[in-house]
Amino acid sequence: PAAIKALDAALVSDPNYLPAHVRLIDLYRQQKLYDKAEFHYRKALALHSTAYMAEINYGRSLQDQGQTDPAAAAYRRAIKADGGRAAGYLLLGRLLERKGNTSEALQQFRPRPAPVSPAAQRSMPAGQAQPQLQSRR
Repeated sequence: PAAIKALDAALVSDPNYLPAHVRLIDLYRQQKLYDKAEFHYRKALALHSTAYMAEINYGRSLQDQGQTDPAAAAYRRAIKADGGRAAGYLLLGRLLERKGNTSEALQQFRPRPAPVSPAAQRSMPAGQAQPQLQSRR
């Protein structure tokens, strides 16, 4: 595909271009070229040890191959890297649900407070740095 060629060309110019590696993980997953997806996953981690989307895309690649436990671990690493984004919780919850682990799956779908930026935390009065969940009625 043209996207793969374009991203490969970008990496010739800058082998440390993290977004290209992250996108290639998913593009190679879609082509079922899992070795190449893993290669770019490893490159992405070497550039940024907590690359959220690298973990998401690699987890999807592992799940496509039937490797559900390693996929779940990748989703958990994504959540640890950025717990304010929904994709990790959603993918982990769906995977756990398919494995029959309903109680743990449901935990992934529970509401969570939105993350508060460090700048916003500094401007909050002491003790209020943790946001409160709002009830939606």
